Amino acid sequence: MPHHRTVGILAVLVLGSAIGLAGCRCGRSSSGAVGKAVTALDAVPADVDAVILINAAGLRQGSLGEFVYTPWVVRQFEEWGGPRCAALPAQLVTSAAFGIRLADGGRQVGEVFFAAEGPSIEDVKACVDEHARRQGLSSSFEDVAGIRDLTDGRGLHVLAAGERVVGRGFPFNDRGVLEQMAHAASGNAPALSGNTAFLDLLHRLGGDVTIALSDTGELFAGYGRELEGALAKSIPPDLCATPTEVALFLTMARTQGLGELSGIEQFAKARLAGKEKMCLAELVSEAFRTFGAIRAAGITLTGRADIELGLMLEFGDAVPAGEVRGVLADLIYVLQVMPERLDTLERDWPAAYTWLQKQLDVPRLRNMLRNPVLKHMTVGGDGTTVDLRIRVEEADVQAAIESTIETLTHLVAKD
Repeated sequence: MPHHRTVGILAVLVLGSAIGLAGCRCGRSSSGAVGKAVTALDAVPADVDAVILINAAGLRQGSLGEFVYTPWVVRQFEEWGGPRCAALPAQLVTSAAFGIRLADGGRQVGEVFFAAEGPSIEDVKACVDEHARRQGLSSSFEDVAGIRDLTDGRGLHVLAAGERVVGRGFPFNDRGVLEQMAHAASGNAPALSGNTAFLDLLHRLGGDVTIALSDTGELFAGYGRELEGALAKSIPPDLCATPTEVALFLTMARTQGLGELSGIEQFAKARLAGKEKMCLAELVSEAFRTFGAIRAAGITLTGRADIELGLMLEFGDAVPAGEVRGVLADLIYVLQVMPERLDTLERDWPAAYTWLQKQLDVPRLRNMLRNPVLKHMTVGGDGTTVDLRIRVEEADVQAAIESTIETLTHLVAKD
């Protein structure tokens, strides 16, 4: 009998070793430790260039949940892995954060750190296994910088950043990105939750979806130079105007009911001061220099009954901020009254309307201008801050989304 027991023990050991050598992905629950992150921001490294913060619980409550979050997020998860995957964004995730590190002077995305607050690593494993079974696979646990990591063996990794916090890194197969998240989640490296510049910006913006850039100087300057160079090729060098011609144009615009245009007038006077004329190419350069003075920026989106969108720009100086506020206020008024003015132009100035039709796709322009997004727009702020707000009433949400998608699709196809 002792002999038989010994043989049995040896057989179990040999079989266990053979399975291990064959690469069994059985999922050892002892691999790695669970991180210390309590919030999503605790699992994202502190030195990112941009942050996207999502209040998933808020998104599920209203118009954005019905028209955007559920069809575009929840249903996509369900298609990928069934009900257990759909349960993650539909019920379990309360908030999430993307930390984005830019590369090449801000011209491209380098690394992305994603953390979700609410689900446990076991909740995620149930989803991953449901999807993996379709390919005859299963997930397993590994160790990444001392933190438990769930993988499907093909590049997907989910970090157990905390008891109810999970993290993912992009590119998917770059373990170095996950290691950075693991160090932040374990408290061995600074996390985004300790970055006061971002936290202040996120607090001021609020909202269910918030995008924040705490230092935009290099980013805006880089993109501005490239865009200015591209536009310069399409602007005729002789398209210029004298102060008298600008004043005449503004007077004509006022008589057509386009508002007082005081912000545009002040901007033009400041740029034309002491000059015989100013060309459009110079004006474009001035505009890019003005926006190059932005030091921080953010976008916020809230969607309960109505949808509210906000854009905040923080300049390094109060003068350009005041100019932008004035010009934006004029442009908002023009956009809001333009549909009625086009009707008047068609009725009272048929020759001018015919000329305009040759220059523009007027029917498409009418549809774009009647987008409910343009109905309730305001600009505010003081000192160095510009605050643009857009509100879409609950009854107009679906029409606004459809019109915006149509416009964006047209622009992408045209370009």
